[in-house]
Amino acid sequence: MNSGVRIGINLLAFEPGRSGGAELYARNLVAALARIDRVNEYVLFTNLDNDEAYRSVAPSFCVERIGIRSRPQFRRVLTEQLLLPVLAKRHRLAILHSPSYTWPLAALVPGVVTIPDMLYRSQPHFVEQPKLTFWRIFVPMSAWRCKKVLTISDHARRDIARYLKVPISKIVVTPLAPIPMGAGAAAPGSEEATKILAQYRIAPPYVLTVAGLGKHKNTISLVRALDLLQRRNSLKQLSLVVTGNDYGARDAIWTEIERLGLTHAVVLPGYVPARDLPTLYACAAAYASVSRFEGFGMTVLEAMACGAPVVISNCASLPEVAGDAAVVVDPDDTDALAGALFTLIADPERRRDYVERGRNRVAQFSWDATARLTLDAYLEAGGVSSLAAERDDRRA
Repeated sequence: MNSGVRIGINLLAFEPGRSGGAELYARNLVAALARIDRVNEYVLFTNLDNDEAYRSVAPSFCVERIGIRSRPQFRRVLTEQLLLPVLAKRHRLAILHSPSYTWPLAALVPGVVTIPDMLYRSQPHFVEQPKLTFWRIFVPMSAWRCKKVLTISDHARRDIARYLKVPISKIVVTPLAPIPMGAGAAAPGSEEATKILAQYRIAPPYVLTVAGLGKHKNTISLVRALDLLQRRNSLKQLSLVVTGNDYGARDAIWTEIERLGLTHAVVLPGYVPARDLPTLYACAAAYASVSRFEGFGMTVLEAMACGAPVVISNCASLPEVAGDAAVVVDPDDTDALAGALFTLIADPERRRDYVERGRNRVAQFSWDATARLTLDAYLEAGGVSSLAAERDDRRA
């Protein structure tokens, strides 16, 4: 029997609590690989911020901690480009995977890179200039240099092929999945739920979006929809909760909140840890993701898993991920957005229908499935696809 190969995963870009969905992707992928792969060995390249999160994953996973932090970006990128090729050789890697857009170009090992989306090309005005310049140089070179490019939706796959001129056959879609959240939510109205919500100064009823304050997240449309719901539909007690870090749009959003006189009705609690998010989802009157661009839209599935009815925009990958389990609106049509939210909040039958649709939709995604697709891409990139057949034989 083949004893397997050694696979490296570059985790230097990630910092728990600050790297958003990309960090959750990497952490859940590693955990799922540990569950499904008993053949190959892994080397995880970590930094000072995330090293503890990857200790004791499994006996076949070893950790190489590098003495840098994820920020500043320049030092981290320099380390990736200069040190990782040396470490890849030292560890005798058969494959090296970078799960965040770029790959160490000088590494003499078959490469796999995850490019979650092409925001920087399709909508560059949403990306700050230093990051835009960096991605314009390193993302195309990484895609061309690597044997396989992973992405997280068919929409992103088409964008990568279009913008980077990469053969579509080289791009593999590995959809994401929500972590099991529903069981971790405190029951709405319970003492525990009340305590968690009070910690963030949240009082039901509220519309929730877990988006971060980025320009492309289109939070201003939600603020305007809240204004319409309070004025036209007499939902005076309804509030809007927007969790996540500030990615450059907080000042503009707050200016609009003040203009509409909604400072009492919009809560911006910042980053909310994973332990509390299920309760925020479960207690929400509705969940909304009206972003102008999403590579995947993980929070949509998380909200569905926790029993929240969902409204989404008709942009990018969101309709692909949500299927028929969400109400779809034009992100620029504030009237339609307010109407969709009002229907889910005020019509119990409609709400129950979309809650049930959401739970059925979530059941179609799993991290183990993501890991299997990823592992097959690793093995094909490394020219050792026979191991994939061996793994499939044992699974059958």
